[in-house]
Amino acid sequence: GASSRGKARHKQAWPDVAVHLDLRRVHFRRRTVDTIAGDLAIERGAVSLAPISFRTAGGVFHGAIEGPGPTHSGTRVSGTLKAPDPAAFFELAGLPAIVSGALDAELDVTFPSRTGWKSGGRGSFRLGLEKGRLHTIQLLAEVLSPLVPGMVSGVLSPFRKLIELDALGTRFERLHFAGELKPGRVHLTTGLIEAFGMTVQVTGTMSLASGELDLRGTVRIEASLLEWIGVERIMGPPIFTIPVTVRGALPTPRVLPDLDELKKFASGLSLRRLPGRLLGDVNRRLRSLAGLSPASAPSVRSATAASAASTPKAPSRRTKRAASTKRGA
Repeated sequence: GASSRGKARHKQAWPDVAVHLDLRRVHFRRRTVDTIAGDLAIERGAVSLAPISFRTAGGVFHGAIEGPGPTHSGTRVSGTLKAPDPAAFFELAGLPAIVSGALDAELDVTFPSRTGWKSGGRGSFRLGLEKGRLHTIQLLAEVLSPLVPGMVSGVLSPFRKLIELDALGTRFERLHFAGELKPGRVHLTTGLIEAFGMTVQVTGTMSLASGELDLRGTVRIEASLLEWIGVERIMGPPIFTIPVTVRGALPTPRVLPDLDELKKFASGLSLRRLPGRLLGDVNRRLRSLAGLSPASAPSVRSATAASAASTPKAPSRRTKRAASTKRGA
């Protein structure tokens, strides 16, 4: 009898509990959480924090956390997150901090408690950033590098603005990603980056284990951006769209443009204020992309050179003296 009562007591579930939490400076995973406030409930062995909010690294999370219980397995996290910079939250999630900006995110993810969210998570997410920078991806340089290889290596040093892009990352006005989380992978259904004179749209997948990306989309380049870096579009539409693929692993994937569309884009460009050696590099690259011999491929010239070729030259002194002698005779 005693042994059976002992087994019954051992199998008895936790008592139902309802507690309001108001904590200050909690240490969690080598990070200090400034405040935690919410309602802790234990009902029939299931633990939940709903609602729950916490503040850390200047950011605020509002939502709910539901732990595993007798009626369901796994942990569910849902809510919104706002922060002036996402670096601390990327670190907490085990992701590289490749982007900065004002963060506004929403998620609803369920994952097994033993395996974690990367290998067994399922759910949906929305990630928004404003007025930030991509720190490890040079979008403009990557897209135009087959045309002007020096845009990546830094040979365009006369353009102080391009050096600024290389040093500080690619600035953007708005970044918006949304999609689904599935075991081991992120399926990106919406990927949008709006920057000065440039709009990027991509969809695809990312491996959470390796960070490998398989994205496809377009980059739309406007004339205002070209003029800012010293390139003038003299033919074709003011807005040009180039298909791209994004491959490789985070934090430094590669953005690969469609070469056929890039050739069409380059055919209407006039490059201004470029060093002569760089113009030679561009011409050779254009011929290589087009598969033409040097004699049959048109050359790209600077705007100043083109205008100089079309302007009649002033007569030299020798020509003037010859004309005067002829009139005297």
